[in-house]
Amino acid sequence: MKVWTQWYGGSSYAAPRHGEYEEFSSVATAKWIFESRFSDRRFPCVSEEDAEMFVWVSDPTDAVDAYPDFSFTLGPRGGIRRNRL
Repeated sequence: MKVWTQWYGGSSYAAPRHGEYEEFSSVATAKWIFESRFSDRRFPCVSEEDAEMFVWVSDPTDAVDAYPDFSFTLGPRGGIRRNRL
């Protein structure tokens, strides 16, 4: 199932622009990308406390109200937490 995401890396990063989305082939892939950005050199200074990835299960550019379906954050023990919004 294809998903669309907006990633925010924390206070060292600008918030995603409206209408700017990344596409992934599955929720699992999006989750893996979110987790990998904490150790990826291309994404320095990712905040473990503030980083969040918002996820849509349908194309948000087609929706009138493009509110995300859920988000990923880093949990208190280092795991990835899936949050209902």
